[in-house]
Amino acid sequence: MALVVSTEDLQDEVTRTVSVDVKEPGPGDKIIPHKLDITVEVMDREDWGKLTAKWARLSHLAAKMEREKDFVMDDDDAAEARKPIHEYAEPYIKEIGPITDESGNVIAFSEVVKAALMKKPWIQPGIQDAFLAVQKGITVAEQKKTRAKN
Repeated sequence: MALVVSTEDLQDEVTRTVSVDVKEPGPGDKIIPHKLDITVEVMDREDWGKLTAKWARLSHLAAKMEREKDFVMDDDDAAEARKPIHEYAEPYIKEIGPITDESGNVIAFSEVVKAALMKKPWIQPGIQDAFLAVQKGITVAEQKKTRAKN
């Protein structure tokens, strides 16, 4: 069977939409489940390689700190190591939905809505899984298995 390449694949900005399950804390010990479709721009492979190389270097430095009690990361590396993945993902998030207001009216996705959603701790793992799955070219389920191993 031939590989089918769409004209969208030939454009500069290629995106992929994946579904993630997120759990919003509700009243008491209740959990409100949501299924969100997150559209993520695929990073340039060179940029993705640089980012993963940076993460590998920081991981190596963190392991060195664990082994060698007198070794300390410099401030820039320490700050970078603490930066959560959803912050790296933010510029590549093109859509999150469906989103409604308290009355059930659909809210259009915008940069303001994205900024508000990025601050929600319970959405952040879903954003991270979507971002990493898209960049790695795997499914969200495979990404969750990878995260569970770490």
